[in-house]
Amino acid sequence: MEKDRILVIDKDSALLHMVWEFMENTYRVQLAKSGEQALRYLQQCLKEKVSLPDLILLNVELGGMDGLEVLKQFRQMPGSEDIPVILTTESSDAEVEARGLASGAVDFIRKPFIRNVFVNRIALRIQMGKRLREMNLQNTTKVDEYDWEKTRSGLMMLGQTEQEVVKLLLEGYGNQEIGRKLNYSYGYVKQLTVKIYRKLEVKNKNQLREHFRVEQI
Repeated sequence: MEKDRILVIDKDSALLHMVWEFMENTYRVQLAKSGEQALRYLQQCLKEKVSLPDLILLNVELGGMDGLEVLKQFRQMPGSEDIPVILTTESSDAEVEARGLASGAVDFIRKPFIRNVFVNRIALRIQMGKRLREMNLQNTTKVDEYDWEKTRSGLMMLGQTEQEVVKLLLEGYGNQEIGRKLNYSYGYVKQLTVKIYRKLEVKNKNQLREHFRVEQI
């Protein structure tokens, strides 16, 4: 069975080596010491029609191009919307975390890493990313009810976790069921739902469905 692929981006050579040791037996690990190097690698993947990594671990405080700019440019690449990006940082600044999540990161891990917690969170996010890609594949068969081209366009303004929640809402799941599926608390899913409705300018689940439903001629 082919191993999942992880791209790790950090200017700290010692940290890159440590992460590689943590994960080499479980994953195929690609290392990059700068944002520019990482983007070249990702662009080469697209050029050669090689699948993008299953997860990207991206340090915010890179030399040269910072991690948030790397994330912004990556999210503009085709096929990047379903790839989980975890940001790493030594900072405790909540504003940095908020900007990262708004830019499309799915999680933050602060340094120094606690090995067991670190490895488990990586595994969880890879599985959630796979689930989202499977959901997207399944959704392409449902064009009789929803305009999925419109859905994809509408989802571009949302973060990855928000996209997962929208797709489950459209499939008829409630907040408690979504929380169980995505391993989030009911309260957190409820907050996300309110935020999603505000961004899409809808008031409830029925309006959300109508927002994406195919217009009948």
